[in-house]
Amino acid sequence: MNEEVAGEILLKLARNQVSVAAQIEEQGFGITFFESAAAPPLLSPDMFRSLELPALLHIITEINSIYENKTPLIMGGDTAAIARDIAEAGAGFLICPAETDQQLFLEQLKGLDVAVRINMDAAVLATGKMDEISEEINRIAALCESFPGTLLGTGVLPYDADPNLVTRLLGYEY
Repeated sequence: MNEEVAGEILLKLARNQVSVAAQIEEQGFGITFFESAAAPPLLSPDMFRSLELPALLHIITEINSIYENKTPLIMGGDTAAIARDIAEAGAGFLICPAETDQQLFLEQLKGLDVAVRINMDAAVLATGKMDEISEEINRIAALCESFPGTLLGTGVLPYDADPNLVTRLLGYEY
């Protein structure tokens, strides 16, 4: 209920996570930072910028100073309105969630040095219908043409996705 106190708590959490990240790096492991709890619509874009972004900027800056590569940041939700903010926080890799305006998301990143995985709608895989899956892959491939260096991803696969179908997609040509 108190944005100032919440912001202070988030910064404290970020500082603590940095010390954990340093210990993880000492053990030879890498880090991928997950922060979907702060993504719209859970927070409005304005609230994200005023409340969450300072803590996110702190933790990513500090973790990037520990590791040789920029930290990947996985944030689901409707992130098109905050895509540039999260990229400018220093993340080296972002996902473009299926539930956001993916074209707008990519437009927000033009000119920035960040890798992107564009997620297809994972529920399409659960249908088992290759024509629908092909249509979704082709939609993502068209988006990839406008943003070089992107990857196609699925997000979290539904439990009932056919593993044989997923394996078949590895050799898919669009």
